[in-house]
Amino acid sequence: MMPAQRDMFTKRYRVVKPPTPSENQIQMALVERFHYLGRKDAICFHCPNGGWRFKRSAGMLKAMGVLPGVSDLIFLWPVRQALFLELKANGREPTDLQRTFLQRMAAFGFHTAWTDNLDDAVKVLQHYGLMERPTMG
Repeated sequence: MMPAQRDMFTKRYRVVKPPTPSENQIQMALVERFHYLGRKDAICFHCPNGGWRFKRSAGMLKAMGVLPGVSDLIFLWPVRQALFLELKANGREPTDLQRTFLQRMAAFGFHTAWTDNLDDAVKVLQHYGLMERPTMG
């Protein structure tokens, strides 16, 4: 049950939903945790495929090899291991292009996952041994 807060002007009590983090906020929080608590021999990077672009920029990026559906975060660690992690927010699920990309990476023998919240994303990293130290809530 969500806590009720008292309105300053009307003096009525009302339930205030906590704000839900955006996909960008989840991703930034996860990257920050990884930098502090992650394996020192692993790297993490983001492939900036998404977002709005001018048509000219989008065409140039497409010609340079941008691949639709590439996961938000890619983790690499010894020996030749990789995790492709797709992050979502607000209960959304990956698009068909993102699912296809994850399926292709899994077929190549890489680890793949998608989550829609920070806690589950941290659990994925812990599952693959990418977090050296335990995290607190």
